[in-house]
Amino acid sequence: MKVLIIGEYSGFAKNLSDGFSKLGHVAVVFSSGDGWKNIPLGTNDRHLPQLKNFSLFGITLKKSWMLRGIWDSYYFHKGLCKCRDFFDVAIIIHYEFIRLEREFWRPTFSLKDIKFLLSNKGQIYLSACGDDFPYLTYFPKFRYHPPINLKSNPFLHGRLVSVFNKVLYSAKGVIPVMYDYAVAYRDMFSDSDINVYPTIPLPINLDKYSEENRIGRKIVIFHGINRPEKGTDIILRALNRIGETYPEKVEIIVEGKMEFEKYVCVLRKSNIVVDQCWGYGYGINAIISMAMGKIVLSGNEPENREGFDQVAPVVNILPNEEHIFDTLSKLINNVEQLKIISSNSRAFVEKNHADVLVAKKYMSLFCKYIK
Repeated sequence: MKVLIIGEYSGFAKNLSDGFSKLGHVAVVFSSGDGWKNIPLGTNDRHLPQLKNFSLFGITLKKSWMLRGIWDSYYFHKGLCKCRDFFDVAIIIHYEFIRLEREFWRPTFSLKDIKFLLSNKGQIYLSACGDDFPYLTYFPKFRYHPPINLKSNPFLHGRLVSVFNKVLYSAKGVIPVMYDYAVAYRDMFSDSDINVYPTIPLPINLDKYSEENRIGRKIVIFHGINRPEKGTDIILRALNRIGETYPEKVEIIVEGKMEFEKYVCVLRKSNIVVDQCWGYGYGINAIISMAMGKIVLSGNEPENREGFDQVAPVVNILPNEEHIFDTLSKLINNVEQLKIISSNSRAFVEKNHADVLVAKKYMSLFCKYIK
């Protein structure tokens, strides 16, 4: 089978593509590398240009982004002509990577472009991840949620809502990556014809990560600053207290907006990774950490067990400074427990997030509709 994957979030697309390739399928990712993360592209993958201004002699020409977009869009679409009717399936990682038909200055796919690349029986699937319309709309029903201003959020207003609706009703169905999205989509579309499929966990290529979590004289605790909705402000207050309370026992590393390769290097020397505290579930960064045998503090509410045969060894934390401080204190004072969680982390990822296992679940779904 030939699979087109559009967009990238933290390596989700790349890892899924690796899984398809290992199963003998052809997978091509079109992405910009997820911005500053600079996720590496594979041999078959293609770069999606980003809207940005022209520079001349080191001087940025303001408001030239649309002109540059038209230029990039021309060459982008010229390259698509070689792939007509080539793909059997298209997976849209997030609808923000799709343009409206009239937005000719955006160098990315429209739905018409995707259908041009698909065979007669080709299908489009939308992945439910990141900030999106149903997920954000469901916020008031969660016990807690990130402190996002919903009134001004671009995913709830304007062009992105139009893009969402067009993509949704052109797709065969929606594939949630975790409970948070599954419950939101099922709630919004319970009385409609929209197919919301069972949750398929996020994938990871385990060949790229070895288990390495040697605890030295000090326990190394790492928090990567990403977006405010991850709860960095709360986590930092707890980490500052931990540093003051256990100066002889811990080393704390806090860094933000690193390229992916540097991020992985920092993970390697860490023992405990404090991922985020506002979600019911955990994401790609937590999975990478577990694959390396790290102890992960993130979202792991009981609801998050949907789609798994066992309980994830992620230490659940709430968006509460005292709770995070107490949780870390117990771990710091129980090194044997750290070793047990570390060992369980890699094993859990192997059984639930390995790229081949996840890719097989996608293929089982596709094969129901593509003969």
